[in-house]
Amino acid sequence: MQTDILVTHPYKHHVLNLAAGCAASGLRTSLAVPFYRKGLGSVVALAPGAIGRKARGYHHDGLGPARIEQSPAWQIRKLASFLGNPRSIEGPYDRYVAAKLLRREWSARIVVTLQDHMPETSAAAKKSGALLWSDQIINLSASAMARIDGHSRALGGGMHAGHSEESNTRILSRADIITVPSGYTRQGIAERIPAAARVYCVPYGVDAGRFDVPRRAEPGFFTVVVRANLIRKGGHLVLETILRSHQQWASLAHPRRLRFHFLGACEPALAELFSRVSQLTTVSVQQGDIPAEDVPALFSRADCFLMPTLSESMSLACVEAMQAGLPLLITEFAGIDRFVPGEMGLLIEDNVASIEAAITRCLANPGQLARWSEAARGAAANLSWRDYECAIAAICRDALGVAA
Repeated sequence: MQTDILVTHPYKHHVLNLAAGCAASGLRTSLAVPFYRKGLGSVVALAPGAIGRKARGYHHDGLGPARIEQSPAWQIRKLASFLGNPRSIEGPYDRYVAAKLLRREWSARIVVTLQDHMPETSAAAKKSGALLWSDQIINLSASAMARIDGHSRALGGGMHAGHSEESNTRILSRADIITVPSGYTRQGIAERIPAAARVYCVPYGVDAGRFDVPRRAEPGFFTVVVRANLIRKGGHLVLETILRSHQQWASLAHPRRLRFHFLGACEPALAELFSRVSQLTTVSVQQGDIPAEDVPALFSRADCFLMPTLSESMSLACVEAMQAGLPLLITEFAGIDRFVPGEMGLLIEDNVASIEAAITRCLANPGQLARWSEAARGAAANLSWRDYECAIAAICRDALGVAA
């Protein structure tokens, strides 16, 4: 295989949109992933239930011009990882792609890898003479990790201790092109960017067709959608705040009932706190994974969106909430460059007092929520995946000196 651009990654993330943007440049583009809805993947996508639904998502209409590098063996290994440990495929797939490059079975003028998921492939790209493009997908800098570890230790954990940025730093030192989705993500690597590297900030997108939903708030409830099922996303802070403030909030919300809907199941470290919160009679608290197709309807019925995250790159859930017209209550670590505090919601800090004050203000000022809703939706107008892919295409052409 010979190509201009090779995009490769062991997981899905936003890699399909990234590769589609490369293909839109008009340059020869190949996508190497363990699983795609093609061949055996197309058969799996016909299966009923969760596996079939998951498999159907491994497809992008914009990848028609691209060459998809895959094999039945890797399709099967990826399927097995769906049922077991999803990370089990990462190292083996990295070594597989690196070997292809080193043996010159695959050659590319640019090789695109994401963060530090494929360190051997990133090194092989440079050894083979390709330009290395590092797409940074999360801020896990020393300061971000210190913040996460501090919260984890305060909760009696320490779950995140041991993370090392050594591999990512090594990749960054070799990178010719670096893309980040937000200023916050760039801030996390600022001291590690080579002087000669070209750095581009390309915000992630949202499926406007799915999330541009009419507001249908339920009159009997004041609903807060919470994207905080992990310590890293501030789940412990939300639960602790509910325990402290539920009676005050229930009084402010009356005659409506206060409801918190967590997107995703809370991680085990939050189980004890969630158990205590679930016993409260003043508020309703729900958690758990819901099908992606049901999320827009949930957003349409909600009153605001809460995410006191400790570190992201650019939270896709935040952008989706903006597109659905939900006011945001988020920290500066969510990576939403277009968020204007006081106009689209509130910028909160990573502590209980700040979350308490923000929700109290929302409950006490329903008219303000309506104004924030319209502003949030307007700010998301140009944050589509099409905009993202067009920006990626321009970077490809710029990197290889090709006219638009």
